[in-house]
Amino acid sequence: MDSSSQASSTEKLLDLIRGSGKKGGQEGTPPPQPLPAKSRRGFSWPKKGGLAPASGSKNIRVGVEMTAEEFRLVKLSLSSGRPRSLEFKTVPIPEQGPDAPELSLVLRLALKDFLGKADADVWAMVPGESADLQFLQVPKAAKKQISNAIYWTAKKEASFDDADVVFDYELQGEVMEKGAPKLSVLAYTVKREEFEKLRNLFLQAGYPLAGITLPSIAMRDLLRGGWVQGGEQTRACLHLGSEFSRLEIFSGGTLQFVRVLKGGLSAMAQALSDSSKEYTPPAPQGNAPGTSGAEDEPELTFVQAGGEPSFTVQAATMLEPMGPGLLVEPVKPKGLSVAEARLLLENMAAGPEALPQGHPGRDIPVQDVLEMLKPAWERLLRQVQMTFSHHVVTLGNEQVGGLLLSGPLGAGPGLLEHISEKLGVPCEHLDPLAPDNLGRLQVMGPALTLDERLPYSLVLGLTGAARGACNLLYTYKQKEEEDRIAGLNRMVALCWLGVAVSVLGFFVWQQTEAYFKGQELRGLERRLGEYRPLVDMPLLLSTSSKVRASVENLRAFAGRNLGSALLKDVTGLTPENVRLYSISLDLGTAEEQPKPSPDGPPKQEKQKTGSRQNVREDLDTLTLEGYVKGDSQILESLLSAYLVRLRTSPLLGEPSVSKRSLEVTSTGEDMLRFTLTCQVRR
Repeated sequence: MDSSSQASSTEKLLDLIRGSGKKGGQEGTPPPQPLPAKSRRGFSWPKKGGLAPASGSKNIRVGVEMTAEEFRLVKLSLSSGRPRSLEFKTVPIPEQGPDAPELSLVLRLALKDFLGKADADVWAMVPGESADLQFLQVPKAAKKQISNAIYWTAKKEASFDDADVVFDYELQGEVMEKGAPKLSVLAYTVKREEFEKLRNLFLQAGYPLAGITLPSIAMRDLLRGGWVQGGEQTRACLHLGSEFSRLEIFSGGTLQFVRVLKGGLSAMAQALSDSSKEYTPPAPQGNAPGTSGAEDEPELTFVQAGGEPSFTVQAATMLEPMGPGLLVEPVKPKGLSVAEARLLLENMAAGPEALPQGHPGRDIPVQDVLEMLKPAWERLLRQVQMTFSHHVVTLGNEQVGGLLLSGPLGAGPGLLEHISEKLGVPCEHLDPLAPDNLGRLQVMGPALTLDERLPYSLVLGLTGAARGACNLLYTYKQKEEEDRIAGLNRMVALCWLGVAVSVLGFFVWQQTEAYFKGQELRGLERRLGEYRPLVDMPLLLSTSSKVRASVENLRAFAGRNLGSALLKDVTGLTPENVRLYSISLDLGTAEEQPKPSPDGPPKQEKQKTGSRQNVREDLDTLTLEGYVKGDSQILESLLSAYLVRLRTSPLLGEPSVSKRSLEVTSTGEDMLRFTLTCQVRR
C-alpha cells in the first residue's frame, strides 16, 4: 500500500466510514409474526393493501439526507415488489480544513461501502428551509394551458425569479369553489443553489440521483407507504427544527397544508436554560424526612482568599471565626447553559446515560425537564391550534383527527399526554422504524435503540418516492417534453400501423384475387376437358392455319372492294352544299402493295434505289376535288365542317387541304374551290 500522505488520509477516511453507523443484518429483529388481514391492511397510493409503488425498476432503493455534520443513509431491499429488509448507516462529515477530504469523496466511499456492487435508485432531499410550498386553486383549462396557468398563478402569489429557484407543481385533484370546478395544485419552489449543490455532489461522487424531493413529500410517502398506521385519515405532523418548526396536515395521503411555526429547539433550549436557574433538585431518597432538617437549609462554602474553595457546611452550623483569610459565601443555583440545555433536549430519547459525564442535566428527571418546557410548548401549541382552526373554518377542510410528533421530545409520554390534552386530539410519537411497526409490515431491520432510529424517519420516506411525484429532477417541463416525444412516437407508431394495415390489406386482396383466378382457371379447365376431341398442340396449329387462310381471304376481298367502299363512304359524308367533281385513289403498283404477314396485318415494303433505302409513305391516298357554295363569309366554316365529317370515317385518315381558292360562278354566286387528300386505312 502506498505510504504517501494522500493514501494515509484516504485510509483514515475509509476506517472512519467503515466504523461509523450500524449496518443492517448484524443484529436483526425477531421474525415478524403475521397479523390478521384487517390489522395488516395499511394505506397505500394509489391502491390500498401494500406499500408505496416503486420509484423505479430496481430492487434496491436508497435514501440519503445530508446535514452539516453527517450523511444519513437508508437502504430498502425489495423482494417480489415488496419491502423485505432495511439497512441504516450514518457517516460523519470530517471538519473542513486544508487536509480535509472532498465532500464528494466522503459520499462516494460511504455509498460504495454501503451498497457494494448493488445497483440502486438513490434519492435525496433538500433542506426544509430552502423550499417554499403553495396550495393553489386554478380554473380548469386545456391540457396544454394548465402549466402556464399554474406557473403565473404561483408567481403572482409568491414572486420569484426563475434564475434563483426551481419551480414545479403537482395536481392533487378537482375541487368545487363557489359552484365552479377548479384544480387543486401543490406548487413549490426550491433554491436553485441548494438543488445544484446536491445534484452536483452526487454526480461528482459517481452516483447520479434518481430523484430529489422535499421533507414534506418524504413525510407524505411515509403515510402513503403504510409505514404509519392510519395514514388514510386526516392527520397532522409536527417537526421540531432548530429555529422554526414545521406543521404539516395530510388527508388521505395528500398534503393539504404546511405552515412554518415560530419556535424550535433553540427557543426551547433557551427556556430550559432560564427555568433551570430556579430549579431545585429533589431531595436524596437516602435521608429520612424530618430527622435533621438539614436538607432545607442552604449550604455555605468556605473560600480562601486566593479564591479556591476549602469545604462546605450547613448554614445552621455555628462556627467560630477561623482567622483572617477565610470568607463564607452561599451556593447559588448553577442552572444549565443554552448549549447544555440543547444537548439535553437532543438526547431526550436516549436518556441521561447518553449525556457526557459531568453534564448537569444527568441529575434532572425527564418529568422535570418537560415541566420546565411547558411555557415554550404553550406558545407553540397556540400556533398549532390557530392552524387547525384555519384549516377547518377558513379552508373548509376536514377536522384533524390526530397529531404525530417528530423528534426526540416525543419519546416522553408525559409530553404527548399534555399535547393531546391541549389540542383535544390523540398525539403519537413518529417512530416508523419501531420493531412492532416493522413486524406489522413484515420488514426485517436492525435492532436499533430509539435515539438511533429517530434520525432515519424522514429518510425512510425517500425509499418510497415515485419518479413522477414532486421530483426536482423530473419537473413539469421534463414531463411535458416526455409527453411531446411520446406523442410523436405514437404518431409514428400509428403511421407504421397504417402502413402495416395497408400492406396486410393489399396482401389479403392479392390472395383473394389469386383464389378467385384459381377458381376461374379450374372452371375453364373443367370446360376444356368437356370438349372432344381433346384440344392439343397439333389441333391448335391446324386450326390457326385455317383461321389465317380465312383472314387472308377476307383481307383480299376487302382489298378488291376498297374503292367502292371508299366511294360509298365519301359520298355519304358529303353534304348538299359541297360538290365533288373529282375523286382519285392512288393504291400504288403491285410491287408497292404491302405483303401480308403470317403473324399480323400487311406491312409496307422497303425498296432500294441506288445506295439509298426509301419507304413509300402514304401508299393508299384519296384525293378529292370540289367546291363549296354558299355565303362567302361562311365558306371556310362549311369546308371545316366537311373536314370534321370526313374524320368520322373509319376508312379515312386525317384530311388535309392542299389547295383552296375563292371564285365567283357565272351566275354571280360565291364558291370555294378546294383540293384535299386523305390517307386510306386498310
